[in-house]
Amino acid sequence: MNPEIEYILETEEKVLWSGKQDLKSLLTIAFLCSGVALFIALLLFFNLGDVAAHKTVKLGSNPTQVFKIILFVLIGISVLIPFAFYMNFKATDYLVTNKRLIIKSGIIGADIRSIYYDQIKSSFVNVDLIGKLFGSGTILMDTGRITQSRKRGSKTAYDRFRFIKDPYQVYKLAQKGLSSRKEGIHSGRADFESNLEGYKDFVQETEKMKRDIK
Repeated sequence: MNPEIEYILETEEKVLWSGKQDLKSLLTIAFLCSGVALFIALLLFFNLGDVAAHKTVKLGSNPTQVFKIILFVLIGISVLIPFAFYMNFKATDYLVTNKRLIIKSGIIGADIRSIYYDQIKSSFVNVDLIGKLFGSGTILMDTGRITQSRKRGSKTAYDRFRFIKDPYQVYKLAQKGLSSRKEGIHSGRADFESNLEGYKDFVQETEKMKRDIK
């Protein structure tokens, strides 16, 4: 386990599931993005003379040089995109515990976000075309955070487990913790673990889910 995550785990907190993003899904997206950048670069390369000579182009005394710089920038971007995605894969970890969900990210240093079950208002699974190809998906969690922008107005800021394998199984595991936490709160207990019988049932069921995922 990542030492930064192990350090923040609370007393009697149990890790029910831990995982990373699906590398195949990430690299497929990365190479698609690289392909788009490279395609634009090739279009620019084969039409460099025509574009630079066009009378409406006003880029100083040497427009060809400017377009060559743009060309090399696009090629550089196409090369760096897969590397950036891979570094993100190495730096990102996801955990489901009996108390919360944990997202660890950050290429330089460790950024850790904890989402306790009583913070989650709603959650759902999103599986796109890439996810269908590789059996991966994204779990989105709404904790009430809102982002503001002039163009789009207010928008829900979801916390995400991005492109994980077997997303529905992990989602069921998290939902079990969420349901147990809500039952504890509604019955007047701040922590459902104080209900020993309920907690034992929860542990048994989550252990079974973990075996099913494996």
